[in-house]
Amino acid sequence: MGEVKAGRPGTADTELTACPDSEISTRTRPQVQRGHRKRKVFARCRRKRKVSTTIKGLTLGERDYMGHKGAVRLAQILANRSKTALEEAVLLITEQLGFRYFMFCGRFSQPRGATHEVRFDNFPVHWRRYCADRGRDLLPGPLRRLALQEVTPLPWRKIAARHSKAFAKASEFGLATGVSCSVHGPRGQWSLTSFALARGGSAAERRILATLPDCQLVACTIHYAAARLARRGVDWVGPLRQLDSARDRLLSDRESQCLIQSARGKTTSEIGQALQISERTVAFHLSNVRRKLGAANSRHAVTKAFSLKLIAAGS
Repeated sequence: MGEVKAGRPGTADTELTACPDSEISTRTRPQVQRGHRKRKVFARCRRKRKVSTTIKGLTLGERDYMGHKGAVRLAQILANRSKTALEEAVLLITEQLGFRYFMFCGRFSQPRGATHEVRFDNFPVHWRRYCADRGRDLLPGPLRRLALQEVTPLPWRKIAARHSKAFAKASEFGLATGVSCSVHGPRGQWSLTSFALARGGSAAERRILATLPDCQLVACTIHYAAARLARRGVDWVGPLRQLDSARDRLLSDRESQCLIQSARGKTTSEIGQALQISERTVAFHLSNVRRKLGAANSRHAVTKAFSLKLIAAGS
């Protein structure tokens, strides 16, 4: 046989047959489709990596805040029949979500067509006093108005840049960042639940971002529980600012117990052990006592309670 050189036409072994363009496209189309699918998969992976980086640094337990315990807390909120029980349940689930402070305010309808505003919180006492002296809302800047216009949770950082002065002042008092969740019901009923952290930063914002769905779920649960209490005509709806003949209604049983223990000179830790509740719950009740009595501190609250005969010397 003769020598065959590659690339030289005219020989039997090296003869190439030309293919029509249509046949080439038909043969290569599956490869093009596979390449397109691969690009789609790569794009999805990039999106997943982008989402994962937003919650990077959170443990598995931190990412799954609610779980079984959270479901139990929600059931407890729905089962509450008094203001004190509802406040304690909200405080516990606030801690479980990883927040330091919370505030709930809303407007609900009562029997005979009356409407009343409901509010309870554990915001810092100094911040509450600062806002009261200036006639300002506890939520910084126009946060309440803007959050009520939303149908999804509103992280504070979204509006903090436009109202930096108000949020900077709130941060000085321990309200660095947070999220507010609005709920709207029939007949003009509404509520706004806010959760706040004492420290800001990227880690805090990632934590808030990871808990947004749970925060909205908790807000809806509190709204439903408060609306049900309002329909039943529970006497805690509306702020207690004037003393009437029903003095016993001014302080709840748990608030009176905490105040009595405080009058005996016990610390919040000792009060918590005596009443089998957490220190933060004790501080929350004592804060409510000071707010209701208009006291500057716990000693002032004890003095006022004695003078109003809310607690007795032998109690």
